This record gives sequence, C-alpha cells and structure tokens, in this order.
Amino acid sequence: MEALLQLKGIDKAFPGVKALSGAALNVYPAA
Repeated sequence: MEALLQLKGIDKAFPGVKALSGAALNVYPAA
C-alpha cells in the first residue's frame, strides 16, 4: 500500500531541548 503523505527529515527544537532530529512520518489510507 502506498503512503498518502510522506514527511522526512523533520527537525523540531524548543529552547534548551531538541525534540526531533531527522524524524519521518508516513500516512496511509484507512483499511
């Protein structure tokens, strides 16, 4: 099954905290 949405290389930081580094997210249709 092919992903509807692919997000790669996600980085998220807050003051003093690096929450995500290089994260990936794939969204698939409901079965």
